[in-house]
Amino acid sequence: MTTYIICGPTASGKSTLALDIARHVNGHILNADSMQLYKELPILSAQPTLSDQASVPHFLYSILPITDINSAGKWLQSVEAVLKKSPPHPPILVGGTGLYIKTLLEGLSPIPDIPPSLRAELDSLLAATSTTQMFQLLKEEDPLTAEKMDPRNTQRILRALEVIRHTRKPLLEWQKIPKEKIVPLSPPLKIILIDPDRETLYAALNKRVEHMLENGAIDEVRRLKERHILPSLTAKKTLGYEEILSYLEGHLVHGEMTEQIQQKTRHYAKRQMTWFRHQLSPDFIWPKIYVPSDWPEFWGANHIHSTTLP
Repeated sequence: MTTYIICGPTASGKSTLALDIARHVNGHILNADSMQLYKELPILSAQPTLSDQASVPHFLYSILPITDINSAGKWLQSVEAVLKKSPPHPPILVGGTGLYIKTLLEGLSPIPDIPPSLRAELDSLLAATSTTQMFQLLKEEDPLTAEKMDPRNTQRILRALEVIRHTRKPLLEWQKIPKEKIVPLSPPLKIILIDPDRETLYAALNKRVEHMLENGAIDEVRRLKERHILPSLTAKKTLGYEEILSYLEGHLVHGEMTEQIQQKTRHYAKRQMTWFRHQLSPDFIWPKIYVPSDWPEFWGANHIHSTTLP
């Protein structure tokens, strides 16, 4: 039973391709996008529509409250649980979170579970200080890891701090230990990368942002604001959340908000494309944004190449 992994930058047509493959092979779709795990932002995180999710079994979408902190390890455990409980249908994992794909394929360092109280303590400390000050703490407590760390990467700094405080062992030392595979994937494994040209992708991204803003994304953030719900540090990274919040608070006008979200999304897509090109060895590369009318060409191309899809 083939396992499919579909990856690529945001707005490249990954979810659409996953649907077409699922319909063709009677497969089940599993989310591999860190932001699409959250319940409260289905539009802003570009989750598949409810009608698409009803047409083919989808898993791991809208499963977490936005206040939860997520991680690659927790996601892998969720994937393992779904694969154990689901009927024997070909799994199709789809998403643009490179770290999730990497840990799925390579496994994780065997770092002990961190008590939630310790992460909450660090989150409170961050709220009262700054990323710069948290990085200074890391330099004092774990200079070995700090030396290799981006001082602007808040999430990685917090991760390193919680590891050194809980285990008394630097994160860098844990990462040297051979990784443990958590999710056994059914062979053969077929990795598909959607890799469109940058100009076409950027145009699609700009349109997607406009569509989301016109169709409920602002209301999603407004509801959180009105209920005084503060997203977790990981959920805050949902593209557009901070800009929409600034718009609702009167710091941005609509046009500024739109342009800033589009720019941030383009930068994110560029990083995704660079990561996948350098970190992944796909079995097949689709060189343009995937749309439903591409299916005959896509599936035909994969039949031509014996090393790719069956």
